[in-house]
Amino acid sequence: MLLSVYSSAQNQSENKINFGAHIQAYPAGIIPSAHLEWAFSSKYQLHTRLGMNITNRQDFSPYHSHEEGSGFGGSIGLLRQIHIRSMPFKIGVLSDIWQLDIRWNDNATTSEPAVEGKTKVTVLQPWATMRYEGRREKKLKLFGAIGFGRELNIIAKGETVANGWMLSGIIGFNL
Repeated sequence: MLLSVYSSAQNQSENKINFGAHIQAYPAGIIPSAHLEWAFSSKYQLHTRLGMNITNRQDFSPYHSHEEGSGFGGSIGLLRQIHIRSMPFKIGVLSDIWQLDIRWNDNATTSEPAVEGKTKVTVLQPWATMRYEGRREKKLKLFGAIGFGRELNIIAKGETVANGWMLSGIIGFNL
């Protein structure tokens, strides 16, 4: 299960800029980030973030016995406010780009000699999200979300490393 924890300051008003931080967890890693959201209309927000992707793909890769690494990157996306049965939701599309240094090894658990290497990879992650926003309690506003997307290795220096579909579950709060 993927888990993300957001912390941000948000208003529903037009032309409001909100800052925050979040930690996104997914089966192969975590992404601590700082983000900015700009409400440029009463229904739409531009979402941006900068963060670090820390991955441990374990044996998920079809290419290597074990892959792990980290790198910096960011996101840009569009969120739209909707109501379902009078409950506030935001739906959106986002695209992340990460520059990762992945260390990998093969045969580490067999009797054959281990082979190790490093790959520098630029990763593009387009994804969609739906987030429920609860009532504001004093300075906190709790929410939960789901996300689904694809990890695409667009530039690699070194051997091929894992990429594929991603599912995300998100819980968090806004200040």
